[in-house]
Amino acid sequence: MNINTLVLTLIFSFTVIMGCDGDNSTGSNGVTITDLVGTWTATKFEFTNEVDPDQKIDLIQLGGSFILNINSDGEFSAILTVPGESPDTSSGTLRIQNGTLFFDDDSSDDVTAEFTLSRNTLTLTISADDAEIDFDDDGQDDPATLLIILQRS
Repeated sequence: MNINTLVLTLIFSFTVIMGCDGDNSTGSNGVTITDLVGTWTATKFEFTNEVDPDQKIDLIQLGGSFILNINSDGEFSAILTVPGESPDTSSGTLRIQNGTLFFDDDSSDDVTAEFTLSRNTLTLTISADDAEIDFDDDGQDDPATLLIILQRS
């Protein structure tokens, strides 16, 4: 696993630039930004290889951490810690549209996250179009699906 690729992929996994009016839009499941307010800590941050679904990398199991803070105005901040690396932070604006979360931190990468909310568990799924990691250390990123399960503190 290439840690630099992992760090960049994880940081940009929460970025998207999309235009939409209203920070408190409602998703198809009726969830609004208000429902997501709080501090969320990842219990799983798992990449699954699209070519070989048995091949997985879970950042949390490797000793990493991911914390997401969401404010009532739709602003967010995220801190990603990869073992052996300095923490990386990202912040910007969050919005919901049709059951999809969009995180805009003015980055050039566009990523969307499908989500479900069940009480204090937020599950994000980022498709292979937007998530990739070097599973075999060959210097080439491999397409992956990223599953992030977060618990509200």
